[in-house]
Amino acid sequence: MIRLKRLWLAAVLTLCVGATASAYNLTVGTSDHGTLTFLVDGTATTSAQSGQTVTVSIKPDADYAVETVTARAYSSWEAARSRRRAPALVKDIALTGSDTQWTLLMPEANVEVSVTYRATRLHCAVEAEDSESGKDVSGVTLTMQITDEAAKAAMVDRIVIPGSLAGEPLTVHIPATAGSYAVTGIAAGAIAAGSNVTDVWLPATERPLAIAEGALPATAVIHSPLPLLDDYALMASLSENYEAVKVMTTVEPANAYWTLSCGVDVVLPEGLKPHIVYTEGAAIRMVPISSGELQLAGGRVGIKANNGVLLIGQKGVSYDLVASPGHQRSGTVPATTNARSYGAKNQLEPVIERRNFAAGSYLVLKDNHFHSIKANASRVKACKAVLRVK
Repeated sequence: MIRLKRLWLAAVLTLCVGATASAYNLTVGTSDHGTLTFLVDGTATTSAQSGQTVTVSIKPDADYAVETVTARAYSSWEAARSRRRAPALVKDIALTGSDTQWTLLMPEANVEVSVTYRATRLHCAVEAEDSESGKDVSGVTLTMQITDEAAKAAMVDRIVIPGSLAGEPLTVHIPATAGSYAVTGIAAGAIAAGSNVTDVWLPATERPLAIAEGALPATAVIHSPLPLLDDYALMASLSENYEAVKVMTTVEPANAYWTLSCGVDVVLPEGLKPHIVYTEGAAIRMVPISSGELQLAGGRVGIKANNGVLLIGQKGVSYDLVASPGHQRSGTVPATTNARSYGAKNQLEPVIERRNFAAGSYLVLKDNHFHSIKANASRVKACKAVLRVK
């Protein structure tokens, strides 16, 4: 009887010891760009007993956000001894929560939690120069907010000018891309009002950047690529620049003869002679446009909106073309129809938006000569003109 009691007592003691929960380790796997803290009942810890609820608190580094959170259980000798069959060496376990707060139910195993992060902001150097001397300067940077990770799109939200350049008039170039991200816009206040930025060069992109009100100084000259000149000139957020005749483009033609059209009036510099073009039988005729026909609002001289013209200048010389206000107002959309401001005889048709033209009906200027469009798939770039022959 005494022996049976002793055996019974030993069995009870064994059950009690077995029922005591063991503590298992909580470790961090991958967590670049952030830190993890494990909490049980609000207290930070690096271990927990099976069955306890563990909170995983994540603190991303500046300019990063949580992307994925995963947890894996690793079997241990303790787990193996407490079961007839040991659990799998490694297995995923469930996490619940979102963003920076997650929870898990501690298994009879060690747990490792890993986090991946995505960048929310970018920082990069930007091309800049002294506006007066043209000398390159360093130290100007921009920060960008990533607006669409899937589309790899970002918006400029701040251009930072170091104090050492505070007294210099600066020209800043907005990039088309930053790392693997396409620049799609400029946020309000990107360049502080009253700053020493006198010129802003916008990138050659397929579509105009979305420029917020107050993003760029109203006193700055806005340099646009030629195909987007009318878009930026009529952009409501750049209305003050436009009204001050400070939206422009610089063109360096590859040949002496080139065609031009634009969705806004354009001031022509000295040295460019505009012509209309028409066909007479098999011959192609050019006629200079008279000075009276070139009068724009404000006493400026240039080409009226939505007209195709032929310009004669010098090969390889840079020409500044400035958007001329007065005829069109900010906030409107560039018209694409032929205005025919220089008479019905002019057979040059404007190409305000890049598009296809029918083969056999139009000629395009190339290497100082007009050539037939041989396929409907030939797309003519915006701000050029085609010669209609039929």
